[in-house]
Amino acid sequence: LTNTGPGSVTIGGFSFELTVPSADITCTGVNTSTSPAPYIFDGLSLFGPNIGIPVTNQDIMASDIFSVIGSGTTIGAGAAAGLGHLTFNVSSSAGGSYPVTIVPFPATSLADPNGGSVDIATLNGGAIRVTGGSPVPEPGTLALIAGLVIPAAIVLRRRK
Repeated sequence: LTNTGPGSVTIGGFSFELTVPSADITCTGVNTSTSPAPYIFDGLSLFGPNIGIPVTNQDIMASDIFSVIGSGTTIGAGAAAGLGHLTFNVSSSAGGSYPVTIVPFPATSLADPNGGSVDIATLNGGAIRVTGGSPVPEPGTLALIAGLVIPAAIVLRRRK
């Protein structure tokens, strides 16, 4: 969250929803471990550290409020704060860039300390970029069979 306005704004709560349009990416959670900008309610989160709930594998919602009801965090003009750190799994067949879309209002919103709406000028999504790397090794068939037969043989031998 970046305050691009001319003055400070106080945020008492927020919600957001993110979508990724590919089954190669599975959204698993949202937490308060934001970087490089510190978490908006750092140390004063009511719901943290885990603030996300998957809607589907490719859609996740997150929300939090300041722990002192009727209060919030003041963000000065030009200042930034983190709203959440997305965690996800990537399939072994994934490659390339996958857009991350921020779902607009009412799924994504900011509130002042009294619960009033705070205007959002722009929603900028992002992307998950999957670059080449070493594939996860899979056990060979013989190793898999040996892994099943040997423990079974040990169990059968002990029963005699």
